[in-house]
Amino acid sequence: MDTQNNIINLHDYLSSNQELKTIQNFQQMKIGIIPNSVIVKRFWAFLVDISFVSIINILIMQSYTFFVDNFLSSIPFEKRMQLINGHFILNLAIFMSLYTCYFFYSNYILNGKTLGKKIMKIRVVNQDFIFDHSQFRSNLSLKNSFQRSIGYLLCYMSFGIFFIFHFASEDKRGLPDFLSGTQTVSDEWIEFIVNARDAKAELIYLDIQKLSIAA
Repeated sequence: MDTQNNIINLHDYLSSNQELKTIQNFQQMKIGIIPNSVIVKRFWAFLVDISFVSIINILIMQSYTFFVDNFLSSIPFEKRMQLINGHFILNLAIFMSLYTCYFFYSNYILNGKTLGKKIMKIRVVNQDFIFDHSQFRSNLSLKNSFQRSIGYLLCYMSFGIFFIFHFASEDKRGLPDFLSGTQTVSDEWIEFIVNARDAKAELIYLDIQKLSIAA
């Protein structure tokens, strides 16, 4: 048995009673090494995310209104209404900040899973993980997360026009993906790839002469 070069004789291997390591759920081979597009799931995930951010923004504005009404009651009513409703730029800035921070936090701290992506069972990974088979960590770096968040912000500021990248590109990657070098994949694909890379390939050479002697 040549363990140094990872070459073993079949008879020696079978005699050692070692269990052959295989990839779990081998039927998942149909998933493929390169992930398929999950654009439909991404659409529904984004709807969940934008709804969630909008709800948080409403709660913040409600809290702000409560503060003005109860702690600034000495100010004339007209002035209080101006403070509450008269600062569109402030309201927009709060929403955009919340929007950007939400995606940054989800990508960096929650490993590429927003609330919507968690529900739809998809996540964001860096492209090095997809194409470099020696990579086992798919988490986004601080730089990846920041660049992806900026991409989402640009899509929002363009009134959704930049979302057309998702349909125009061959692999259905959007502007946030291109800016950050990332891609959204299914949890099923991640599980398959991790199992495939964890399974250690074992090269077996058949020594016909030794087999015939053993027989």
